[in-house]
Amino acid sequence: RDGDGRLSEADTFGFSVLPPWNRTVWAYSFYVLCFGAVVFASVQLRSRALRRHNLELQFKVNVRTAELDRKNEELAAKIDALRLSEQRAREQKEKALQSEQKAVEASHAKSVFLANMSHELRTPLNAILGFAQLMGEERNRSGSDKEHLAIIMRSGEHLLGLINDVLSISKIEAGKQTLNEQVFNLLRLLKGLEEVFAPRTQAKGLYLAFELAPELPQYVLGDEGKLRQVLINLLGNAVKFTSTGGISLRALWRDGVAAFEIEDTGPGVSEAEQKAIFEPFAQSRSGVESKQGTGLGLTISRNFVRLMGGDIRVRSAEGQGSAFSFEVRLPARAEIEERQEERRAVRLEPGQPVYRILVADDRWENRAVLAKLMAAVGFQVREAAGGKEALEIWRAWRPHVIWMDIRMPDMDGIEVTRIIRAAENDQYQGRLDDAERESGAGLPETSNSRARCIIIALTASAFEHDGVAILGAGCDDFVTKPFRTATVFEKLARHLGARFVYEAASSPREADAGTALGRLSLLPSRWIEELGQAAAIGDDQAAQRIVDQIAQEDEGLGQELRVMVKKFEFERIARCIEEALK
Repeated sequence: RDGDGRLSEADTFGFSVLPPWNRTVWAYSFYVLCFGAVVFASVQLRSRALRRHNLELQFKVNVRTAELDRKNEELAAKIDALRLSEQRAREQKEKALQSEQKAVEASHAKSVFLANMSHELRTPLNAILGFAQLMGEERNRSGSDKEHLAIIMRSGEHLLGLINDVLSISKIEAGKQTLNEQVFNLLRLLKGLEEVFAPRTQAKGLYLAFELAPELPQYVLGDEGKLRQVLINLLGNAVKFTSTGGISLRALWRDGVAAFEIEDTGPGVSEAEQKAIFEPFAQSRSGVESKQGTGLGLTISRNFVRLMGGDIRVRSAEGQGSAFSFEVRLPARAEIEERQEERRAVRLEPGQPVYRILVADDRWENRAVLAKLMAAVGFQVREAAGGKEALEIWRAWRPHVIWMDIRMPDMDGIEVTRIIRAAENDQYQGRLDDAERESGAGLPETSNSRARCIIIALTASAFEHDGVAILGAGCDDFVTKPFRTATVFEKLARHLGARFVYEAASSPREADAGTALGRLSLLPSRWIEELGQAAAIGDDQAAQRIVDQIAQEDEGLGQELRVMVKKFEFERIARCIEEALK
């Protein structure tokens, strides 16, 4: 409109509006280019991150794989080592089993060898000692004959002692050594040892002290023989190796356990030797220098003490003496009747049945010993040279007693005994059935209705059969070869009930008072001391040599001493010497 308010006329003209720079094509192109660059950069960065991550993952995988490979290798090595160890263990186990089997076989072979050796050694010894006893009991023998027989007896007994020592070790190693426990007089045992060793210690100028506790019981339950052997071994060693001072034996008792200690003032035992002196055949330096003994005494002693529930200990130092101590179970018991001295059976008492005795042994000399011994007192005797012959004689003759050797070539004594026992049972059952059919009341159990043969086994082996096996087979008892005649008659009296007339005998003290033994004090002191030393250690050979010298001066005294040595009455000899020295 103009100033007058009039509308102006329309007019046209052309113009163009330029956009801002940020909206231009170039700007948008730039935007697109930048966006593409950003996208490209993002993709590149992402790709790089992914590659880097992949590399890290690959590195970790490689590291982990390497660790796994290493662990796999270690595991494989361990598996190989385990397999090798298992293989070695199996090989060692097989070797151990083989070694054990070899040890068992060796032990069995050793036992068989010792059984055979025991049998082979004891069998001729049985004949030697048996015939020597029979000939020695003949009254028409001259003095020289009796002297020769006494030498045979002593030599045989000495050899038997050596065999028994070796077999004792073997039986201990095989676990077959057992105790023979009986009630015995402990105080008498110790007193007897003191009397035996006193002359020898006096001869060497040594003191001998037996210190017995007041509470020591008189009667105890134990193995008297093994305890005596242990004490003799320890006291004998103490006397043997002590030249100055003396020996002390101390005995205590508490709650059923007895403690003993033997102490000497001898040369002592070094610490190194103490570890070996209890081994078989081992000897200390003093023992080797003395050239005495076999080196078995301490070994046997320790094993006997262990068998009795204790152990031996030694306390010693070179030049300071030795002390051996041990404890064993010896429960106190009530007073018992003392055993009587063995007496020789002369004949059967009159008024008894005619007893039939069968001697079964494949060795003629062994049969002859027993047969002569049985016939000499009045038994009817027959002999069998084997098991089969023994069965035939038993069936035809029906002996009251069979002396049955265990080892016979055709049929051993165990088998023969079982056959006899089975036959006896069958015969008794048959008579019982007949009696039931006839009377309906059966057969009364009397000695006549069931006649049972007494079978006493004879064995010369320490290992072949033990007592349990022998008795289990049906034997009534057993005797070990070589045997003493008194043992034979004691078995017959116990099982058969036979009564014997015995040779008259007086007590040792009564006999000593009224015989030539009273003239001991008139002998040279050197002879008395040497005889006392021999009696103290039980050396029958040394004692016999001295007795032979005495017999040249006093035949009567020498003869009595010969008898005592033959019977191994060393305690009695020691007592007589002690009285003579007083």
